[in-house]
Amino acid sequence: MEIKETAACGIAEREFAIDLDEDEVKHMERLIGIARDQSLMEADAAQKLLDKIQEDKPTGQVSLPFKDTEIRVFHAAMKGAAPHATPAAKEFADDMFLYMEQIVGSDLGCS
Repeated sequence: MEIKETAACGIAEREFAIDLDEDEVKHMERLIGIARDQSLMEADAAQKLLDKIQEDKPTGQVSLPFKDTEIRVFHAAMKGAAPHATPAAKEFADDMFLYMEQIVGSDLGCS
């Protein structure tokens, strides 16, 4: 997994991407599904991410783009979903949170 900043200097809003390999995709799909089903994430936003995953899957590398405000909402939704996930998906989420906090910043609203 790689989380990277894709636009910063001179851009009104920072942009990020979460790159996932084939093994990580299944965990992300589970977490997004949990977040959607528990109303932690709007259904249309969840579907947009799931559609992007399906679009990228054949390449073996999935890249999910986020604007600054979107990644903060996504982070909060994943934090809520993680405790309800399988142990493997929860471990993936914990790693993702660490990466997100390092790249995006510690002001993600983490407690």
